[in-house]
Amino acid sequence: MTAIGSRSSPFTALLAARALSLVGDGVGTLALVVYVQRSVGTGKAIGLLLLFEALPSLLSPISGVVSDRFDRRLVIAACEVAQGLLTVLILAWLPTLPLLLTLVGLKSTAARIADPATRSAVPSLVPDEGLVRANAWYGALREGAQVLGPLLGGVLVAIAGVRAGLAADAATFFISVPLLLRLPSLRPDATGEEEREGFATQVREGVRYIVRHPVARAVALGFFFIGFTGADDVAMPFLARHFGAGSAGLGTLYAATALGLVLGYLVILRLIRPIAPAAGFVAGCAVVGIGNGLTGIAPAIAVAVGFQLVRGVGIAVLETNLQTMLQRTVEPSMLGRVFANVYGAVSIAGALSVSLGGVLLDATSPRVVLLTVGALGLAASAASGVLLRRVKP
Repeated sequence: MTAIGSRSSPFTALLAARALSLVGDGVGTLALVVYVQRSVGTGKAIGLLLLFEALPSLLSPISGVVSDRFDRRLVIAACEVAQGLLTVLILAWLPTLPLLLTLVGLKSTAARIADPATRSAVPSLVPDEGLVRANAWYGALREGAQVLGPLLGGVLVAIAGVRAGLAADAATFFISVPLLLRLPSLRPDATGEEEREGFATQVREGVRYIVRHPVARAVALGFFFIGFTGADDVAMPFLARHFGAGSAGLGTLYAATALGLVLGYLVILRLIRPIAPAAGFVAGCAVVGIGNGLTGIAPAIAVAVGFQLVRGVGIAVLETNLQTMLQRTVEPSMLGRVFANVYGAVSIAGALSVSLGGVLLDATSPRVVLLTVGALGLAASAASGVLLRRVKP
């Protein structure tokens, strides 16, 4: 295993490859949104585009099996190549909406397969005592890429057009492949019986494993609750309007969470001695709930921005420690399925929360929505704390 800080380490190569890919995702998504806006010109069409990007989350029980059956290095590299080829096809063709949605869905499916394979690869590349910082590095780069990608995409599309944005997206996928091939073999240590199991059996076993495994069960439940706090995104525009802050105030509220995430990851990286992962996860859930709840009673926009920054810090803390707990306690041959199912479930919860949050907002007010999701964050902390109290991951 190599040191995290070494420039030539396999983990550094993995980080660089994934960062490139994620920046490209941001550039490509923005280019496609602009293309659909210009060619179709309806909000419904853009909504369908974003929906088809999110739909592969429903396939998480299946996507996780792929990274548990095959060499994870090759799985990630194959997914990068697939995304690059699909992007080239879109670039060359610029198809009508129905075919575009199909290609986008396939591209997003490849991305959903690569994500659990990446998270599952980390314990094979860094020593156990470096897992918290390794996960913080990955989180910080992922968040930075999600901010940088759309910014670069906006500039590139404005200067050179939609095809230039898609070409840049495709290039990032192909450039990442040689970096990934520098990694050692990352084939899961499966038993002979597991290798003989059929695909469907492994899909079912991935779900059952989370139910049986005390740590996976605890963090899956807590993280699922946290997914429902995504309804705060529905409340923010109306809270900004309540304060008379306009679009600039709304943008600041959203940016505060992103800044909080970056700060949270940086704090974790600077800690001389990381806190215990179980305590970190429980505390992170509580901070997310407190941040949203206090935003709901904030007397001014500046105060609300501060509390959303706190919420972002909480997200960084809980997610870093969630990954560390799973990497330390879940069998390597099951790790891809556990990550895929846990993150797939939270994506579904987030999608449901937006719809339910909209209903609650229409019936009440943005403050009530924020107080409700604040309570959900605290419930996530309490539930996972109770389930983890006798476990020492």
